[in-house]
Amino acid sequence: QQYTTPQVIHCLLAANRWEKLHDIKKAQKNNDILVMNRYYYSNIVYGVTNGVEKTWLENLDTGLPEADCIILLDVTPDESFRRKNQDRDRFEKDKDFVTNVLSIYRDTAHKNDWHVLNALQHKDDIHKEILQIVTARFETT
Repeated sequence: QQYTTPQVIHCLLAANRWEKLHDIKKAQKNNDILVMNRYYYSNIVYGVTNGVEKTWLENLDTGLPEADCIILLDVTPDESFRRKNQDRDRFEKDKDFVTNVLSIYRDTAHKNDWHVLNALQHKDDIHKEILQIVTARFETT
């Protein structure tokens, strides 16, 4: 297996967001709601867990639109591995790594006042909570 430095991987992840900048801005102009899985903070959380400096990671996205609303679906590593025990991506094969990612996500969510949902609930209940959060967020703008 060929090994690439974490910096290269995180540059590629950021490049993907930059590549979609036109689409993001177009959606914003149209007042569309964009749902983006693993946007800016994901790269920071996984990068820091990979030993990359946080400021360096933050600079990769300087100039990209920031999210209006961030929702963390909080699930334990054990449950995550129970739900998907095969074909996990290279970052999520090691349970210790996933545990560290979760810890950084929770800390970041707390510091930045994100919405944190218990993802151990039934998917219909999670859906209702997400809908309430998004509806409330955009009713106030």
